[in-house]
Amino acid sequence: MNILSCDTSTEVMHVCFARFEEGKKPFFEARVVTSANQHSEMLVPSMLEVCQRNSVKLKELDLLVCTSGPGSFTGLRIAMSTLKGISLATGIPMVTIPTLEAYQACNSSYPHTSLAVIDAKKKRFYTALFQAGERLTPDLDLDPLQIERLLAPYPDTLLLGGDAPLLASKLSKHYAV
Repeated sequence: MNILSCDTSTEVMHVCFARFEEGKKPFFEARVVTSANQHSEMLVPSMLEVCQRNSVKLKELDLLVCTSGPGSFTGLRIAMSTLKGISLATGIPMVTIPTLEAYQACNSSYPHTSLAVIDAKKKRFYTALFQAGERLTPDLDLDPLQIERLLAPYPDTLLLGGDAPLLASKLSKHYAV
């Protein structure tokens, strides 16, 4: 199974190719582009480049995946509309996954709590709290003080996502990033 996924919900664009073959170890390749919000110009060339490097044509993909938010509305629309167009043209199924769950899935083996974070601008953050891979909260839109209150019972929380260092700099207690 060949899967192409992308996340354009923040200023950093992610494009990932995954191959799963019976009897073989899964293969993953990711392309991360800090594109200064040029996702609309960079997404398709990045997708084609990742596919080309893995000797796969778009029509040979088995599944398309993109994040569904929270995040930049325009960024989310770019990925969804691009993949939906490819899906309609080729018949390849497309699914979406919540952005914060995608961030958490990268660290699902962490045994303590983790807080997936996206800068929501205006001194606020989109967040969701997870423990050992299980969601503890819905997606939240909080300021740093509200986040400190949320994390008070969880001192070993790991902050996840590209905006985790920004949030960490605004909290009075130190959290791993």
